[in-house]
Amino acid sequence: MNPKTQEITTTLIRQWFLSQPSLPRMREYNSPRVDNLSLKDKVTKQTLLPAKALSKPKEISKPSPNSKAEITQRDNKQIEKAIKQTQTTPYRSNNEAIHSQNQKAVKTQKTKSALINKFNPLFYLTKRYVLMSLLIILIGLLIMLINLYKTSTVKAPIKNNGLETRLPTFTHSPKTLWHKFYHVGENNGANALCVMPDNSVIVGGWTQKPEHLDGFVLKLDQKGNVLWQQTFGGDRDDSVRGLHIVPNGGVIGVGYKSYLYVGEQEKDFWVFKLNTQNGKMLWKKIFGGRQNDGAIAVDVFSNGDVIVAGW
Repeated sequence: MNPKTQEITTTLIRQWFLSQPSLPRMREYNSPRVDNLSLKDKVTKQTLLPAKALSKPKEISKPSPNSKAEITQRDNKQIEKAIKQTQTTPYRSNNEAIHSQNQKAVKTQKTKSALINKFNPLFYLTKRYVLMSLLIILIGLLIMLINLYKTSTVKAPIKNNGLETRLPTFTHSPKTLWHKFYHVGENNGANALCVMPDNSVIVGGWTQKPEHLDGFVLKLDQKGNVLWQQTFGGDRDDSVRGLHIVPNGGVIGVGYKSYLYVGEQEKDFWVFKLNTQNGKMLWKKIFGGRQNDGAIAVDVFSNGDVIVAGW
């Protein structure tokens, strides 16, 4: 602190000490006594002061020069002590003090929140459920990508004024190697597909005639060219719904055949076997009663036995 600032500080502190009534300072001398009051003041003082004080006022002795020096020396010591405290204690403005208090309050609040979260079971449960949900979503996306990577499907899109069978093939990428449309009749739909050991493909479904549906089966080579095509049916609706190759040769097909019963068309199980070389039917079986029946799935055991499922 430079001398000028120290001098100003000393003066201000001295004035502040002298202005405080609770601090020791020079007494006021020559204060008026009760004896020197006027008659009116004496009457007023008599109502305020006790009789003993009015009758025998205490004499106030003036301090000696030595006592004045002691008081002045004591005041100077207190002033010097206050100056030292101001020099050692850093000065902070009101804004800095408020900012410091706000920081302490925020820090205390954060500590309380951290303790609450630490001992709150709902905090851990919520955090765990969020992580589990994210993990399930990632697993679902991974499964979807794997399925897309290994896709091989048959679709029957609408083209022009009718339905046509569309057969796309994909690589593992998946990138389309080729796709073709097969127009068997006015409207067509593919329901079943199986792949032969030589990578040829057999497709089964239905084709629309003017008054009814017929079942069809066609065989394609690796590039999608038709090797043979067969249509099966009568004067009622028929459809091929499932195909499965036979270990010793041939292919088993299932579906339904319709017939007219008491003026109404009803459906029965239809199971047949085809020669895979030319598509000729080797045998066929029909199962069912007087209500609607239909086969939609087939499997063949290693000994040649056939199991069929449907409705």
